[in-house]
Amino acid sequence: MAHENSGVQGRRAHSARYAECANLRHLGLVGCRGRVFLIREGAKNPREGNTRMKSAAVDPTPTVGAATDVAPLGHGGVKPAHERTADEDIDLVDWERVVATEDFKALVAAKRSFIVPATVFFVVYYFALPLLVGYAPGLMETKVFGVVNLAYLFALSQFFMAWTIAALYLRAAGRFDNMARDLLVQLGKR
Repeated sequence: MAHENSGVQGRRAHSARYAECANLRHLGLVGCRGRVFLIREGAKNPREGNTRMKSAAVDPTPTVGAATDVAPLGHGGVKPAHERTADEDIDLVDWERVVATEDFKALVAAKRSFIVPATVFFVVYYFALPLLVGYAPGLMETKVFGVVNLAYLFALSQFFMAWTIAALYLRAAGRFDNMARDLLVQLGKR
């Protein structure tokens, strides 16, 4: 068991050294052996005869986490909302106050009353096809017209069912948006 663990630790150490070496290529590092870093002296093309390798005098590892030369996005003033961090956000919201309002609770309840039944219905409808094909093959083989059987019609109906649920959700989402807009107006007045 100790032999297996030492192999895992050895692979991890090798991977860490390789990652460290790979991260330092931009400094002119050509290779590394353990903690000895090799840098190129002379010409930049290693195929040219005057290229020699020498050990780096200093371990360049600390510069990996240094600032980069990547230019900032160039905003002169206030950052747009989608680029702000939580610490930079100007419009901090008191979410405890929002969640405590009756309008917010009604919005969440309205969404839940549509989304949960629609999801359950669709999942049951979707898995009914493989279950019926597996457990009631005689029923699903029933010819409806020509070579088209009940299983083919059921499979095609799933497309229409998905479109119907999407259309119903679009209509319900309009109500949810109106409720959210009313909530924002109410919170703006406080």
